Amino acid sequence: MLVRVVDHELQSDEYTRWFTREEYSAPRRRNLEQSFPAKLQVVEAKHRIRKPDTTTLLVIHRYRNQVLHRDTHNPRVLPLLARVALISTLKLFVRTRGGIQTSAVGGFTEPLRWLKPYKHHTSPLSFDHAAKDISKTLARGLRPRGTTVATALAEDISSRVAVIRETLEQELPNRTIADIDHMIKWFEWHENCRDREAKISGRYRALLARIARGKLVTREQFVDAESTYHDNLKQALESYQPTFTHAALADVEAELPHLRREKTYSEAIESYAELDARLSMFERTGLVANREWDRVAQHEIDIRRGK
Repeated sequence: MLVRVVDHELQSDEYTRWFTREEYSAPRRRNLEQSFPAKLQVVEAKHRIRKPDTTTLLVIHRYRNQVLHRDTHNPRVLPLLARVALISTLKLFVRTRGGIQTSAVGGFTEPLRWLKPYKHHTSPLSFDHAAKDISKTLARGLRPRGTTVATALAEDISSRVAVIRETLEQELPNRTIADIDHMIKWFEWHENCRDREAKISGRYRALLARIARGKLVTREQFVDAESTYHDNLKQALESYQPTFTHAALADVEAELPHLRREKTYSEAIESYAELDARLSMFERTGLVANREWDRVAQHEIDIRRGK
């Protein structure tokens, strides 16, 4: 649906840019083609979608990414998210007309029989009127109370924080908080600063490649490149400000009482979205670290087995 709406916007811009200033530059077009949040931002502005509905869709998108790419989900909050996702999607459909540009259908009774339960099975049929009425019918009784939403979403955050803490305790037993933060900081920097790391290690990797091809490299050249690489890497790591620390995790927990006190759905979903975004970054870093720990452990096992 968002793809159709954004495609129409881009096609319109292709036509109007010949006599007015273009609205979507080439980099922005590429971003719109690849990014769900970018599409949603454009649709929100162009079709006056309410902020709670766009926030809900962004939360659902993050949840979908966790299920699809990391095979993780929280069954505690899934039924609630499914209900609010349907409501927000229906509102998006009504506002954008699903990206469909035709204004009406009619003339044939047969294809419209499925609309009979909604009392819109006769032709001609107003698309906008039918979409609005059907959406209201489908959404009736689905919206949970604000306090119920706030409690369920707070439980989701709380359980996810507990999983992160349990993982750290299992993988890094008997380590100080400072040691754990330092290790997590390295994994986060490695994941988020790949281009910078490649630049820092460029000369060192070039010499390694030269040696692998059987070319001559002096000991002084290699030692200098290696020490320079490690010095620059240490400096870059020390200057990096991580997002995932024990203190940051504690800050997320400290905001749970505020989330639980929210009275309306709009307030609850906005508070949850901010905590969910921060926690999703922590989970992504934790997954990278966990995979690396497993790889190192397996490597040690292989060494002991003589592989």
